[in-house]
Formats: sequence, structure tokens, C-alpha cells
Amino acid sequence: KNFTLERLSDNLRLSVERSQHIYNLYEKTLILKNKSDQLSQDLSKEKSITQTQSEFISLVSHEFKTPLAIIKTSMDVLKRIVKNYDDKFIEQINKVEKAIIRINKMMDSTLNLSKLESGNLLYNPEFFILENLILDIIKRHEDINPEVKITLKTHINNENYYGDKNLTDLIFNNLISNSIRSE
Repeated sequence: KNFTLERLSDNLRLSVERSQHIYNLYEKTLILKNKSDQLSQDLSKEKSITQTQSEFISLVSHEFKTPLAIIKTSMDVLKRIVKNYDDKFIEQINKVEKAIIRINKMMDSTLNLSKLESGNLLYNPEFFILENLILDIIKRHEDINPEVKITLKTHINNENYYGDKNLTDLIFNNLISNSIRSE
């Protein structure tokens, strides 16, 4: 009897220890599940906020671009109508056009950044000649700011590249803009 009671006591103690371990694991699992649920909720909120932010930026961008296009068109009409006016007037019209171009570029950059952050930036690869793209960007900068003269020294030699032309344009445009500002 003693041996059996002792064995029964050991088995009971082991059962209690196992039950405590199982209960501790259950509690830890509940804690992890609650934390996981909270993280899922937070992630959903973050996605919703990011989506709302992206939609807001798109809307604001569109709302800015429409009046800017109207102003640009009006400036073009004024330039054609007042060809014989003094250089000061034409100079002021050119300044307004440059400001419109800068604002449009800022809006495009903001829109692209928003798309990148939300994972909605489209990648449209195509073949293009990188040197021609860079020369076009340089010409745009020189047209906007005639005092700036940019010299391109490269070993690209009209090679065909495969990538997203618009994103590549954005990258080189930012590099050139930053280098002009740092001068």
C-alpha cells in the first residue's frame, strides 16, 4: 500500500505540475493572441491612414494642377497677344511660367512619394536611351533657368536601357536639381 500511495502521490504531483505548465502556456498563448490581434488592428489603422493620406495628396495635387494649367494657358495666350510689349513684361510672364513648372514638379514629387509609401507606385519598364533622357532633363533645367549651364560628361554613348523611364527621369531630375541648388 505504501508503495502504491507513494507512486500515486508522485503521479498526482506530476499531473499537477503538467497542468500548471499547460495553464501557463495557455496564458502565454492568450497574451500572444491579444498582442497579435492588437498588432493586426494597428496595421489596419495604419493602412487606412496611409490610404486616406494618399487619396488626400492625389486630390490636392489634382486641385492644384487644374488652376495651374489654366494659368499656364493664359500666360501662353498673353505671350502671343503682347509680342511687342517691353522685355520687362515678357520677363515677368516667363517668371510666372517657371514658377508654375516648379509647383507642378513639386506636386509630382509629392504624389510619387505618396504612391511609393503606400506601395502604389507603378513600375512600367521600357527600353529608352538614357543619354537622351538626361539631355532632355538638362534642357528643361536650362529652359527654366537660363543662367544655369550644365555640361554632361558621360560614357553612356546612346546605349539602350531597360527600366521605368518616368522614375529614371524623376531620379536624374532630382539629382540635377539638387546639384544646381548646391552651387
